[in-house]
Amino acid sequence: MLSLYYQMKGLPEVDALHMVNHIASDPEQLLRALTTERLGSSEESLSNPLVSASSGALSTAVGAAIPIIPFFFLHGLEAVIAAAIISLAAHLRLARPRASSRCGRGGLPDLR
Repeated sequence: MLSLYYQMKGLPEVDALHMVNHIASDPEQLLRALTTERLGSSEESLSNPLVSASSGALSTAVGAAIPIIPFFFLHGLEAVIAAAIISLAAHLRLARPRASSRCGRGGLPDLR
C-alpha cells in the first residue's frame, strides 16, 4: 500500500518498492511513514494535544449544529427534509477537497 502512495506521487514502481523495503526494515519508521501517507498527519502536527482536542471539539460542535438550523425556522416534515438536504450539502462540500486531493480526474486514484 505504501508503495502505491509513492507511485501516486510520481516515483517509478521499482524505486517505490525499493524505498518501501528500506523503510520496512525498521517497524517504527514504517509506522511513521504509513501514518504520514495514509492519514496526512505527522508527529509535529500532533505535538500539542490541547490544540488538537480543541479543534476536534469545535469542528464536531459546528458539524452537529448544521442539521439543527432548519428547525428554528420550519416545523415537522419540512424541517426534517430541509435538515437532510443541508446536511448532505455540507457533507459533500466538506468531503470534496479531501477526496480530490487524494484522487486524480474523475475521482479515481492518479497512478501515472
